[in-house]
Amino acid sequence: MLTLNIDCEVQLDRVVTFKLPETVRPGQHELVVILEEDRPARSKAGSNAQALMQFAGSVAAFQPVDGVEYQRKMRADMLMNEQSSSVIEGLGCQTLNLK
Repeated sequence: MLTLNIDCEVQLDRVVTFKLPETVRPGQHELVVILEEDRPARSKAGSNAQALMQFAGSVAAFQPVDGVEYQRKMRADMLMNEQSSSVIEGLGCQTLNLK
């Protein structure tokens, strides 16, 4: 699924034309059009940060996660992996990246 945010002005004939990215393969697709009629026009240099902030703290899967603690664990895991690789290479062994 591909999400495109396109700002456009609807003329009196109510025809809107736009070109899809090259990554969209030719063939049958379903397009869903959502019109936000009551919002002010967004400048091209604008940001959608405020729109995204409405979801802050509302994703149930992330509520029990402490973001700072999660980052600390990720850094510690990366450090351990780097140290383990150094020890293995010091023994003359080769490592394989299986990711």
